[in-house]
Amino acid sequence: MPRCCKTCGQTLPEMRAGVRLTPLKARLFDAVQRSGGAGIPTESLLARVYDGHGVKPARWESIKSHVHQINELLEDAGLRIASSRGRHPCWTLVQA
Repeated sequence: MPRCCKTCGQTLPEMRAGVRLTPLKARLFDAVQRSGGAGIPTESLLARVYDGHGVKPARWESIKSHVHQINELLEDAGLRIASSRGRHPCWTLVQA
């Protein structure tokens, strides 16, 4: 459940690795971080980020876009989300 401002009800950004993330990006970051060195497969990541609402090509593209945006924010923190190559990539959090 995202945190909300007590005055206006607006969703508050989440802090991860010293950067502000939207709730969706925070869920994505958390899922990758919890996966450890083994990484998290794309299908599992999609299920966690989108609350189990199936794997769709548009969501796959969305994940790639969000990861790119998160990586830009994490650049100064010395971290990045990386994916393995191939048909079924896994996502891991690595030192930049």
